[in-house]
Amino acid sequence: VVVPYIKNKKEKTFRDDYLLGNNLQHYLAASKFVELNTFEKIVLGQRTNQGNQIGRHIADQFSEMQKLSDRTLAIFNAALTRSNLDVHHSELAVSSSKRKSEDSSRRQKQFFEPLGQTQQWGETNYYQLQKEEQTAQLVPVNGFWADY
Repeated sequence: VVVPYIKNKKEKTFRDDYLLGNNLQHYLAASKFVELNTFEKIVLGQRTNQGNQIGRHIADQFSEMQKLSDRTLAIFNAALTRSNLDVHHSELAVSSSKRKSEDSSRRQKQFFEPLGQTQQWGETNYYQLQKEEQTAQLVPVNGFWADY
């Protein structure tokens, strides 16, 4: 059912090539590989018999992330213990200013409603994400993928 649609897509992605059964070897090149998210890398490894190498790569990335997150947590906790910010007071000031602006906007009578921009409908590979937002960080490395 979806194959004719995928074949006629203007810009094919890794998933399109995968679903169509196309050769995926060119995605192993460094320039293409870094653009893939974690899930796509795992699927690439299964299709190209490079699963062991890609699995090792993902496990290495995850172990580095754990080291960084432990250090970041220690820095964050140190900053919290040394901070003298009065967060509650600043939150109250923000909420009272919001209420004032909402009250004044209700009093004004609105004669027209501005129209939004005309939208161009196009293909999206991930739901409601522009092509520029579909990066390798979309599906990051974490413990789930490290078990692959």
